[in-house]
Amino acid sequence: MAFKGLHSVLEKAMKEQLPGGRYFEPTEELREQSKSVIPHNKIPERVFGMLDFFLRYRPNASTISNEAFLMFVFNKTSEWLDSLPQEEKEKLLTDSIKEGRNIQAKYQKRLAQITEARKQKLKDKQIALEKKQKAALKTKSKHTSNIIYFGLWQKKDQVNAILDEIEGVTEKRKALVAQIRFRQKVMKQVVNDKKLYHVSEKGKAHSIDKLKSNVLKLIVDAGDGPGEERSSRNIPLFVGKRVSHAFNDGKWKGHVISVVKGFPDFYNIVYDTDMTDVGDTSSASAIYTYKLKEDYRNGNLEIIPEVDTEDN
Repeated sequence: MAFKGLHSVLEKAMKEQLPGGRYFEPTEELREQSKSVIPHNKIPERVFGMLDFFLRYRPNASTISNEAFLMFVFNKTSEWLDSLPQEEKEKLLTDSIKEGRNIQAKYQKRLAQITEARKQKLKDKQIALEKKQKAALKTKSKHTSNIIYFGLWQKKDQVNAILDEIEGVTEKRKALVAQIRFRQKVMKQVVNDKKLYHVSEKGKAHSIDKLKSNVLKLIVDAGDGPGEERSSRNIPLFVGKRVSHAFNDGKWKGHVISVVKGFPDFYNIVYDTDMTDVGDTSSASAIYTYKLKEDYRNGNLEIIPEVDTEDN
């Protein structure tokens, strides 16, 4: 097995050197061109080893400085200069100093271009990330709005009861898709079978029964998770508390009744305006689901202190 794997690797790596490859039968011209090609990688390894030393020994040295030093050493420039007549040697050194200034100027210009290109790339990346985040937020807002309208179904018996109240196949489909998308995109419910999140197959929309079956399975799967509120650092417990919840259109008072089964970060809340008998949560006509801890951190949720009516 090992030799078979090695054979496969070598076959790919040496493809051009094997029969049928470009270099299997090289021409005389190619042989002449490749005379100076070294048959090993010892020199490149030495170059990288020395460069690694330079980067650690003098980290503030510029790339062009390290490059010049390496070329001077490996090209044996010093020995070549010493072999020249003194006059020619001095002339070459003088010319090199002058040319060095030009090379340095070109290097600085190129370095500025590279720096600017990197900044632009980072800027483009940041813009793309912001667009992606905005798109994700827009998607979440859409699914949240839909679930606020239909309510989050958390019990199996709720599904049939609510569907019976909804008129028309189109509205039933919207309600079922809203349940599926909210659990997928907002709650990010983990499922073993990703087809539970499919609302169509091969371009054909699922039937109401199929969508309902998927929703029921999602509810059952979520039921295996925690059903109690989790305590968090510097954040009070909310279940059973009266709260004031701030939105763009004002503050709404309500009562936190529970967490979503399997998703303790999502809270079920009823508002006073939806109760026929304020204080009696069972009389609420609608139950809403929010991540109240986030709202609390952002200052959009306050706990209303309980008033002690007993005389001291």
